[in-house]
Amino acid sequence: MRGPFGVLVALLLVGLTAAPAGAAAPSPAPWDAARSAALAACPATVELYDTEGRPLARPLPRGTRLLVDIVAGRPNVLVLGAHDLNRTVELVLSTPATETSPLLINVETSLLDDRFTWFVPRVRSIGGGLPGELMWHFPTAERVLLLGPRPPGVIFAPGADVRIAPSPPPSPSPVPPSPSPVPSPAVSASPPVGGTAPGLPGGLPPGWTPAAFAPRSDRAPDAARTGTPHHAVLVAHLAVAPAPAARFPVELSCGSSPSPSAVPSPSASLPAEPSAQAPGGAVPGPAASPTPETVSAHLAALASRPVTWFGVALLLAGLALVVWITAGRRAFRRNY
Repeated sequence: MRGPFGVLVALLLVGLTAAPAGAAAPSPAPWDAARSAALAACPATVELYDTEGRPLARPLPRGTRLLVDIVAGRPNVLVLGAHDLNRTVELVLSTPATETSPLLINVETSLLDDRFTWFVPRVRSIGGGLPGELMWHFPTAERVLLLGPRPPGVIFAPGADVRIAPSPPPSPSPVPPSPSPVPSPAVSASPPVGGTAPGLPGGLPPGWTPAAFAPRSDRAPDAARTGTPHHAVLVAHLAVAPAPAARFPVELSCGSSPSPSAVPSPSASLPAEPSAQAPGGAVPGPAASPTPETVSAHLAALASRPVTWFGVALLLAGLALVVWITAGRRAFRRNY
């Protein structure tokens, strides 16, 4: 029996060693972990409406065009489940989010085992302007894969391996290019590799270019600022390249002690200096309710984990081999 059992143990060890394993999530820095936990606790202040102004119920239907009403003077917090985010094809802001009224989007990925493949929606503001100050926050995610164009704003996932899938090559155009192209007089926003970028001391590391720079005309050039300058999102020009999670301006805060009242606090806005409390104290917005998700979505997420099902199949094969060997030895003893 030692021979067959030794072979069985060896097969189990080889199978478990060769089993596909997901990429380990990076350990967030203490500052990032604390900031992420504080932002994840922000109560939702944004209700769900379609672009016609009708309220939406969760779970959202596929192909949803979501209207976000940006309220000036305070952070706007939208809480979405990962499934609801992937069912949203367009996010329309009533007005561009600003530094004093940013949009924080907390995405819950726990029902997907914190491994999220994100079909990025279109993001715009009414009137066609730039969306402004957005933050896509994945507080518990371990892996985020972006499919589609990079969204505006900042992706903040301190505990996740964030990657961007390569875009398909453009189809060849039947119209030949002009033989004498006219050079554009506009200055390129992307400096050469290793060059100096506005807001980034020392320039960019080799292989990286800025996705977007948001100039801040309301801040003096010599104003001190902690954390990452501006909110440039850096992405690598590599296939499924890792995208570093940039920090949002450190002033973003939504308050710490929610109150039963639904009136947001004026002290929950963005200036770096602590503002004076209004008479009666700060009153944050309504508490966020948990996002209902279907049980089938959770089961589908569990079934998509190759390591789990591979291990179960390997265990069943090992048990079948043990039963077969035991039955064979008993039959051999009966015959002889």
